[in-house]
Amino acid sequence: TIVINDIYEREYPELTDDFVRAYLKYDSLDDMKQSVREKLENTYQNGYYSIILSQAWNEILEKTTVKQYPEKEIKKYYDRVVAEVSDYVNGLELDFKEFVEYNFEMTEEEFYDYAMTSAQKYVKEEMIVEAIARKENISNSIIRCS
Repeated sequence: TIVINDIYEREYPELTDDFVRAYLKYDSLDDMKQSVREKLENTYQNGYYSIILSQAWNEILEKTTVKQYPEKEIKKYYDRVVAEVSDYVNGLELDFKEFVEYNFEMTEEEFYDYAMTSAQKYVKEEMIVEAIARKENISNSIIRCS
């Protein structure tokens, strides 16, 4: 047996100039529609350009060959990757080898190779940014993210 005590139907307010003035802080319904349209168009444009920039950057990375990495920079970023994981593992008082095998699904040796590859990728990106900045006469402070 099912007993229905009440049935509710949600009523939405009519979207009018008075409503948008009172609750949405626009001068009129047309102003609100125009604002929403502009926001959607900006979001679309930003997303579109973001995708284009990402594709271009990936192409640059893929087509760029590094003849020689600066060892000091490689070591700095390699040590940073290893230290971050080591510090985390030590803080939890876990075994490093077991942690890497369980969480990264790789052997300890594979993890160190991964750390080296990550360091090389990071340094490569920095080298490319520096080269572009030099060629285009752009200040590093404008483009440096790290």
